[in-house]
Amino acid sequence: MKGILGAGMVLTKMREKAGYNQKEFAKVLGTSQSTLCKIESNKRRVSLEMLERMATCLDYREESIILYFLSYRYPNLMLCHIREEVRTMEKEFVRAT
Repeated sequence: MKGILGAGMVLTKMREKAGYNQKEFAKVLGTSQSTLCKIESNKRRVSLEMLERMATCLDYREESIILYFLSYRYPNLMLCHIREEVRTMEKEFVRAT
């Protein structure tokens, strides 16, 4: 299956911030809770189509969330015109270590 692996923790934080539990969010996305759990625990890749649905449900521009996940998976892919948006999303959803 093609898709993006990783960043499950970020997706979990986005979902929780939007007020969804896993079961509710899975239903809104049209997938099973089991599939969403695997995506959030980085055991399953998330497709671009699923990222688009997530962006819509979480009130993000589709390209922003897709580029965020791509930049998480491929850190050297940082395009200069999205750097600030990605940094903003990181500050909001990634725990400081």
